[in-house]
Order: sequence, then structure tokens, then C-alpha cells
Amino acid sequence: MTDIQFSIATPTRNSLAGLRRCVGSIRQQQGARWEHLVQDGASTDDTVPWLSGQPDLNWKSEPDTSLYEAVTRAWARSHGDILSYLNTDEQYLPDTLATVAAAFAAHPGIDAVFGDAILCDAESGLPLAARREIPLRRIYITHGPLYALSCTLFFRRRLLDQGLLTFRPDLQIVADAELVHRLLSAGIRFLHLRQNLALFGISGNNLSIGSSGTSEINRLRTEWGTAGSPWLLPIRSIRVLEKAFHGCYLPTRISYPFCIDENGHTVTHSARRLGARWRWTPPVPPTKRIGLYALDLDHHRLASPGIFNYTRQLIHALAAGPNPGFHIRLWLSSANASDLCPSILPAWMSVRIIPGNYAAGWRRLLADHGWGALLPCIDHVDAVHYPKGWLPFFKIGSAASIVTMHDTIVHYLAKHYPDSRSRFKHRYFINASLQSLRKANIILTDSRFSAQELGKLNPNRISDITITDPGPGLSIDGIPPAVLKRDQLVVIGSRIPYKATETTLSLLADFVTQSSRRWTILVTTLAHWPHDWEPLPASLDVRFTGPIDDTTLINELARSRALVFLSEIEGFGMPALEAYLCGIPVGYRNGTATAELLESLPGGWDGTGPASFIRALDAALAIAPDEIDNIRHRLTDRYNWPHCARQTLSAYRTALYGPET
Repeated sequence: MTDIQFSIATPTRNSLAGLRRCVGSIRQQQGARWEHLVQDGASTDDTVPWLSGQPDLNWKSEPDTSLYEAVTRAWARSHGDILSYLNTDEQYLPDTLATVAAAFAAHPGIDAVFGDAILCDAESGLPLAARREIPLRRIYITHGPLYALSCTLFFRRRLLDQGLLTFRPDLQIVADAELVHRLLSAGIRFLHLRQNLALFGISGNNLSIGSSGTSEINRLRTEWGTAGSPWLLPIRSIRVLEKAFHGCYLPTRISYPFCIDENGHTVTHSARRLGARWRWTPPVPPTKRIGLYALDLDHHRLASPGIFNYTRQLIHALAAGPNPGFHIRLWLSSANASDLCPSILPAWMSVRIIPGNYAAGWRRLLADHGWGALLPCIDHVDAVHYPKGWLPFFKIGSAASIVTMHDTIVHYLAKHYPDSRSRFKHRYFINASLQSLRKANIILTDSRFSAQELGKLNPNRISDITITDPGPGLSIDGIPPAVLKRDQLVVIGSRIPYKATETTLSLLADFVTQSSRRWTILVTTLAHWPHDWEPLPASLDVRFTGPIDDTTLINELARSRALVFLSEIEGFGMPALEAYLCGIPVGYRNGTATAELLESLPGGWDGTGPASFIRALDAALAIAPDEIDNIRHRLTDRYNWPHCARQTLSAYRTALYGPET
């Protein structure tokens, strides 16, 4: 190690990120002794607290008028043999100090050294240009710019002791050019090292870029007698020719480390043919991308439309909201695109449509475990949201995964209704559910009830489950127009056993028998009474609608007296929310997510038998219209799609950028 000590001044103000990288580049220097003098201009960010934890830095924080005043103050408390200054958007390359020390030792008559540099983006370190120079000549400086970059300049201490190493206080931007010109005029000899010594960071805030220093350089040229000189262009041309003769403009292959923190950690950048010409534009940070996978959804082929409606409404709410700061890529099928894709896509949302219908059978398996794994790589996304809750069995790439696990129904079916599916299907869905619960980076669900049930399946993931509050699946814009109420009760029909349609109609037969009204039971979705169920009770006046569109369902709910929704397990209970938004009460089953949604409003059945059911339904029907309106407003305030979209975007940001601190 050389005996020469360097004193390196760094002026800074509110530039902590750059300061840390600058410090890291000095700390990685080998073969030379140094002291780093940080002169902070009374920063208001976290610079001073950070400096307080750096015992190897000689720092001071006080107001100053310019970076040159800060450098002067730092040098005033220096002890080194060689002085330099390095701004926060600049870095020394490895072994720079050892190289410069060797040059001074080999040339005792030289008082200053400068070298070549690489121009790079200050934040990323990506290369912009190779700045190779020629020896300093006073005539070139008086007729053109200072072409020795300050980050490559080094001075012997005797220049400071002799009073020569000073900056003019009336110059805020080009004081370094005036200093070099004055030293050359005093006969000070500069040695040019034809190698890269530093990285000069371009950020758009550099004092040497733009027109802000024009008035100062014109004032200097007036003092030097070259303002308006007819020799300005010829002498600049001669300098260009000299640089060309020495090969300064030839493209060159480079590779260099760029410090990313104060500990000297680096990333390596390289270029095969880096030229001398460059143009800097504010860098556009790479846009984070998140994919939303919905190939396996089809409104017409789903046993339960809840997940389809959830996905549809969420996509439309996201598209209607503000720019989230990242790109959302929709993956839809040709079968569902017309339903799921917004009619107008914002600039930050795009769609890829895969031909086919993948909602059931082998096509669903192909989509979920083929397209679901490949699309994140094909479209280069950083995270993927699977709103149906199923992850591909095989993950390709590094995209983070977000699943919305609405419920634990597949486990409930396997336990309570083992004959409802083949053993293979039960096993497949259970394994798929457990895999999602185990492997997903972020787990979303619709209710506290579902979160608790998911936590029972995998207690290790309880803290990773986030509840988002969905809105209604139907597009209900206020209460439908006032219509004459019928003595009609609505049942959402389904052959799936946990939906309890058969049980519901049996209980309604008892209710109708003891009621003084003549009730009509409207069963949606089902086209007829299933032949393998118990005979339809003769006391019931039942109308089966088969599949109906959303508008018809909204109108039927609005003209009915109540919805009877006795599903044994739900992730949320969306039909109950929709009923109240249409202005009718709900008979529901206690101990479910629906009960949580409705906050134990009148109408909850304890599941014990017909008598308790009749009491529950009577209680729901007794709710006054004004109270139903109050409930509707209360539910609307909490359960709406803009709110759900904001909660979901928060999960997306966590997946893309990490947890908020």
C-alpha cells in the first residue's frame, strides 16, 4: 500500500441515495489510504441520521451557498497528500486511488492528474458514453468547455497550501473551469492518464448540463478575452481533430462495476461498442406488470356464478379506477372475453385472448396447468392474480402469485357429500386447494369466516391471509324502479348439495302451509325439479326460471318479498347482499359467511327444524321498509367494487414492491 493519503471531499444536500453509492465506491478502493470528507448542506432528508452511523466518515452538516463552498470547507479540515472531490452522482472505479497514487509517485514534478471517465445514468449505472480525453491545453479551455471531468481530477496538497487550490465564490456552476484555467496559467503541470478513473452520473440535474451556466462561462470568456472571438469555432474544431487523431471517438468495449450501496456491493454493466456521443433523457423505470388469469371462467358453464361475477366486477372496477402505477394484463378466453373485458381499456391495461372455452373438463386442466404456467413467462409479468384460487401445479419463472381463495367448499363437499363427485375429482380439488394455500405468495379471501376456515387447513398461513370486501355480483345501480310487490319468495336454485335447494323448498312447504298468504316460490337457475330429489311438495306453487340474465334477476328480486338463501357454506354470500340492494330482506343460515355479511340481521336460521325456520323467515319479512333502506345503505358503504379494487391493488403492490413500511 502506498504512503500517499487521499482527502476526498463530497458535497451533498438531500441526496442520500447517491451519497451511499458514492461512499461505497470509495470504501471498495484497495492499495491506498484515504479519508472521506462529507460536507452536508443542512439536508432535510435522512442524510444526517445516516451519517451519524458512519464512523469512518469525516462529516459536517451546515448551510452553504454552493457545492464549491462545500468542497472548500471540506478541504480545509483535510490531512491528505492528494486532494479531490467526488459528487454524490459520481463514483470512483476500482483501484482508481492506487493508480493515481502510482502516477504521482512516478512523476514528482506533476501537481495534478486527471483521466478518462464513463458517463452513465446516475440511478441505474447503465452506460451512456466513453469520455476519453487529450492533455489539457489552456487555449482549448478559453475557447470551449472544460473537458477534464471533476470526478477524475486530483491535486497535490501543496497547491492548497500555496493558496492556488481555491474556487471563486462568485461562480456557482463553472468554478472548476476557472480553477483549471488559473492553474494552467500559473504553470501547473497536469498529467493525463489514458484510463477510466470514474463514473460520471447523468441525472438531468447536473450543473454542467443545460444552459444554466451560459452566463457564467460568457463572463469568464470576457475576462479571458475570447468572448465573441472568431477563433472559437476553429480552435474547437482543432481540439476535435486532435481527439479523433488519438482515437477518442472510436467505439470501445467496456465492463465496469456500479456501486449500489455504501457497503461496496456492485452490479456489473458492460457495452460492446460504447461511443463518445450520448443523449440523456429522463429514464423511464421499467413498468411492473401483473397478470390476471381468467381463462377458466365462463358464466354459462359454472355451477356457481359467484366467482365469475367477482372476477367480472373486479376487472371493471380496476379499469374504471386511477392508474395504479403498473400494468395489468388480462388473460381471457374467447368464450368469456365479451363478458369480462371492459369496453374501454385504460392505457395501463391490456388483454390477451386465448381461443377456446376452458371452463370445464380437460380443457380446464389444460388451461390451469398449461396456459396458467406459461402466460406469466410469455408476457413477462412480475406477479399473477388467480381470482378463482387455483395455482398451476408447475411454476415456470419467478412471478409472484396471488390467489383469491373464496372458501373451503371443496373440503366441505368431500367431507359431507362424498358422493357428489368422483373420488378423483375430490382428490384433485382438495390437492389444488392445499397447494394454493401452501405456495401462493399472497392469499386473499372474502370474509373472516373464510379466513378462519382456510387457517384451519394451514395454520402456518393465517397471518398471510388478507380479507378483501367484494361488492354485488349483479350490476345494481341503486334500487330498481318501484314495482308492485308480489307475494313471492326467491330461491337461488342449484343441484350442488351444500346449496341446500331441496332442503329450502321442503322448509318453505311448511312455511307456506301455516301462512295466511298464498306464496309463489321462484326458483332461479334450475329449469325443473330434479327427478332424483324427493317429490316436490304439493303445497308449493313453484316457478322454475332456468338460467336468467342479470336484469331479469334484479327485477324479480325487486318485486319479491324476500330471498331465502340457506346455503350451508359460502365464502361471502353475494346473493344476500344483492337482495338487500334490491330492497328485500333475506332468510339465511346462521354460522356462515352470509351471517357475517348481514351482521346477524333478523332472518337467521339456526338449522334445527321447520319451526325455527318459520320464525326466522317471519322475522325477516317483518323488517320495515325504512330499516331495509338503512341496511342497504350500510351494506353499500362497505361492500362495493371501488373499495374492493383498492384493497386488491394494495395486495398487487405488496406482490410487486414488497410490504409497505
